[in-house]
Amino acid sequence: MYSTSESPSLIEQAYQAGASTFIVKPNSFEGLLEMWGAVTSKYL
Repeated sequence: MYSTSESPSLIEQAYQAGASTFIVKPNSFEGLLEMWGAVTSKYL
């Protein structure tokens, strides 16, 4: 799941609904690049 929220209850609901990963949207371009690198190294 990809969300702007860091709410623990939302994260728990996402995992209970079957999400395998919860990613909080970064608020900067550098953060986006860092997040993208982490995602690609995990899934590709």
